[in-house]
Amino acid sequence: MKAMKLLLFAAVALLPLRPVVAQEKVFDSHVHLWHGEASIREYEAQLAAANQQVAGFGAMWFGGPNQALAGKVEETRANNDALIALAEKHPGMLPIATVHPYDGQAALTELERVAARGISLGAAGTIQASHFSGF
Repeated sequence: MKAMKLLLFAAVALLPLRPVVAQEKVFDSHVHLWHGEASIREYEAQLAAANQQVAGFGAMWFGGPNQALAGKVEETRANNDALIALAEKHPGMLPIATVHPYDGQAALTELERVAARGISLGAAGTIQASHFSGF
């Protein structure tokens, strides 16, 4: 019994010396910002609670009721501008601008506009279709 206690004590004493595996940082490419800055704070709190770290994150303002709706080009433009402003405050954030493909030339013009502001068309040009967008 004494030998068992000694072995258990030794095992517990050595726990802090076990090798720590480094957590590889990943880039989270799909974060919805339903409520702008508040959504970023909530996302960061979730990461902290899970003891997770990311190298950065791709953020889009849409989700649920925040879709880029057809014919609402001015609202889409304002939301893209707000997203770009958030990215300026959060260096690890890659803003993913959105447009509605049914807006045709206006959608292309918006993609050109955000690209001129420094958003990669690789990210901005990604089209995600869903039933929320009506197509």
